[in-house]
Amino acid sequence: MAQAKTLAEVVTVVSRISYKDWVFRVLEKGDGFLLQARWMGPDAEDYYGQHAQQVSRKWYISPFACDREIVDTAFGLVERAEIHEAQEFFRYHGESIFNRHIKPEALMAVARDIQTRESG
Repeated sequence: MAQAKTLAEVVTVVSRISYKDWVFRVLEKGDGFLLQARWMGPDAEDYYGQHAQQVSRKWYISPFACDREIVDTAFGLVERAEIHEAQEFFRYHGESIFNRHIKPEALMAVARDIQTRESG
């Protein structure tokens, strides 16, 4: 059976990862670790304003994860965060219609208002 990684071991693996000017941090969580990234970027609500600190969601890392799993988790974090940013900045009629911060209740209100292509 694999031995559980320590915080220092996970931090060592993560310290070898780089992406743009992003800073990765590892937090201890009761049964494992959490990976989070921070970076400076434009705010989706004030696109032409000052850059502000952006923060990713936290991604779980098992204490039994191999180095490849840790690196893959970091890549997944980056990939999801970049998609999140695209969803916030993509506009239709000036509105951020794919914004990940839209409340589920607001989405429910329009969930059945669908449009499909005519067959043929």
